[in-house]
Amino acid sequence: MAIYETPELPVFTDWVIKAGLLHEPLRLIDAGVQGGLKPRWKWLGEYLEAWGFDPLAESIEPLVAANPAPKRIHYYSIGLGNEDGERLFSRADHPYASAFLPYAIPESQLGRDGSGNLLGDWRQPTMRRLDTLFAEGLFGAVDYIKLDCEGFETEVLRGAQRVLAEAGVFAIEVESSLKLHPWHKPSHFAELQEILAPAGFEVYDLYFYRDSRQPFSGGFPHKGKPDTFDFLFLRGFGEEDELSAHSLDRLIKMAIVTELYGLQDVAANIVTRAATRFAMRFDPERAVKLLRQSWTGASVS
Repeated sequence: MAIYETPELPVFTDWVIKAGLLHEPLRLIDAGVQGGLKPRWKWLGEYLEAWGFDPLAESIEPLVAANPAPKRIHYYSIGLGNEDGERLFSRADHPYASAFLPYAIPESQLGRDGSGNLLGDWRQPTMRRLDTLFAEGLFGAVDYIKLDCEGFETEVLRGAQRVLAEAGVFAIEVESSLKLHPWHKPSHFAELQEILAPAGFEVYDLYFYRDSRQPFSGGFPHKGKPDTFDFLFLRGFGEEDELSAHSLDRLIKMAIVTELYGLQDVAANIVTRAATRFAMRFDPERAVKLLRQSWTGASVS
């Protein structure tokens, strides 16, 4: 699900990267990377490292073939979850709707033909826990995680408790739903909150699609109820959070990520509150002016 409008020209990020003011890469994990990384990350240039995962080999192969920076950007035909092994995976006609078999549905309930074969395109790809991959050294520090796993996002997070505690993640974008559902207690979003709130994450932005419905006759509008949501969770950005606990490069990356999500006010708040720290690398007043320009489009003198 593609969400949030990146500023047409994120001038703060553009300035930081072109001037060499960031001294370490922004590191991200993309679970459900079909179609590639989101365009917003192009502004990081060589200051981006990424690990993308998807169970569908046919989705990963073209990304690997077209990868312009294989030393920094890594793609894996692996599913993520809360176990290490293999799990049934349904390949839908629309690949973006493909999903692992939910734990609430036993394999015995799946439809089979007269020969006992599962109906539909079922596969059994490799599944790994992010905590296992972290322990094995596939990646180290991580700033940001994106999860678009067709309902399996909570399982990915359950398998990433050590990553959340030790890898330095400060931003998570995750697809979810508020609908009551028998597979979740009581909803997918409620389970997300149970996992992320104790780790200090709060919702800072959201986007949603509405269910389509047939219009009434007579010209009545048909709005439809909110259906699929995308939430941006952040931690460490609150007024009560002690910014001195973060390295200067981490603070810069926090400002970059929030600008790229159109939250220039959040980025400016970070720069203003930690102005003394930012002044060790660049003029914080100019940074705030650039963030204002990113929001309004007006030039900065």
